[in-house]
Amino acid sequence: MSGIVGRIARSGRAAGPVCRWSICAVYAALVAIASLLPSRTFSDVPVYLLHADKLAHFVMYGLFSAILCWTVSPNAGSWRPFVAVVLFCNVYGFAMEVLQASLPFLERTFSIGDWAANFAGSVVAVLVYAGVARSANCRQPVG
Repeated sequence: MSGIVGRIARSGRAAGPVCRWSICAVYAALVAIASLLPSRTFSDVPVYLLHADKLAHFVMYGLFSAILCWTVSPNAGSWRPFVAVVLFCNVYGFAMEVLQASLPFLERTFSIGDWAANFAGSVVAVLVYAGVARSANCRQPVG
């Protein structure tokens, strides 16, 4: 698993900044679309796990954070870019929850549980990304 994640972490150097920001923007738009769909859109989705929606939030914002880390390609030696990624994703998730509550035709509500799952997914993804990036940087030959 870490081999795949390591390749993704290192691949930020190969893709140009415009490409990385474009991918990040598309994913952010997909998160917004999924967050702002009316609740009836999900009424026919079978639920096999208790709190499956929280798992979906965790994964969605974890992936968002990993993509954003890859986009900004933070130096593994500095913690500030990683904190900025978590803060940005947390504010973005909060904004989506506020919009859900503010638009009555969506028939959705503000959920602290969803927001907490967003935050947890973001923190876990950033910690994994930072660890893999640090490990990948330590293994690269000096030359």
